[in-house]
Amino acid sequence: MLPAMTGSDSNSGDTSTTFGFRNVREEDRQSLVNDVFSKVAERYDLMNDCSTLRAERAISPFAPWGKAGPT
Repeated sequence: MLPAMTGSDSNSGDTSTTFGFRNVREEDRQSLVNDVFSKVAERYDLMNDCSTLRAERAISPFAPWGKAGPT
């Protein structure tokens, strides 16, 4: 993953950063991240179960953090 790059438009003082492969205003980035997360979160558990063959759920009770997950 590429790190977020920030820059400044010397004429307007606006700062920009990357979001995926495009430049966005820095103040807009968090709402874009939140939007992606909200779209993914609903299916995350299903995707995780499929990709790990439910191994994470099987070992979770024995993990140091128990069933609640890492903190």
